[in-house]
Amino acid sequence: MTFCGHHSDKLTTLSSWRHVLEAKRIGLRILNFGGDAVDTRSATGRLMLNMFAAMAQFEREIMLERQQEGIAKAKVDGKYKGRRPTARAKADEAVQMFRAGKRVAHIAKDLRIGRGSVYRALEAAGLTGESELTDTGDGPSICQHPDQR
Repeated sequence: MTFCGHHSDKLTTLSSWRHVLEAKRIGLRILNFGGDAVDTRSATGRLMLNMFAAMAQFEREIMLERQQEGIAKAKVDGKYKGRRPTARAKADEAVQMFRAGKRVAHIAKDLRIGRGSVYRALEAAGLTGESELTDTGDGPSICQHPDQR
């Protein structure tokens, strides 16, 4: 059996798939690989794919190293502060909404933050008692936190 593809732009991903395909005795054939076709059923095809996958991985790692160097330099210069903590900025509002009777899922949706962030905000506000964690159906409701199940 042969798996055909027209071209390959993600060689590192393709390389990891190659092992799965080999285990199932499926050949990989790339129809447009730099102008030529590559077939991993032959030794030459496997060599070509491995060489290009290694180069793609090398390029990716070099790019990541340069990115980290740039971020470190920007931090030293005071130009890089990272992503703003959106959920933490909305923690007080999440607690107010919960105390007003809104459910965690609705709070998360309305504030555009994750449910886990809402749970962390409520926990930081001291709303972790057993009565607050159970769903009575008539007031504020928090399902038990996934880590506490």
